[in-house]
Amino acid sequence: MIRFEQVYQTYRGKEDAVLKGIDLHIPQGQFCVLLGKSGMGKSTLMRCINGLVQPYAGQILIDGQPLRYE
Repeated sequence: MIRFEQVYQTYRGKEDAVLKGIDLHIPQGQFCVLLGKSGMGKSTLMRCINGLVQPYAGQILIDGQPLRYE
């Protein structure tokens, strides 16, 4: 299970957030597809899930446990 709770992400030098208050729940065993235009935040969302980018605010839970960034 993957859960986003009010996730925000910005990049340095940019005032507008790339991700703005994302709430998302993907139950275990579900298949999910991200679709959208260039610059909409798809890659940023995936980088948050795999731990390459730490969200500015909010939290991401994997199997009910907060994702830890080291």
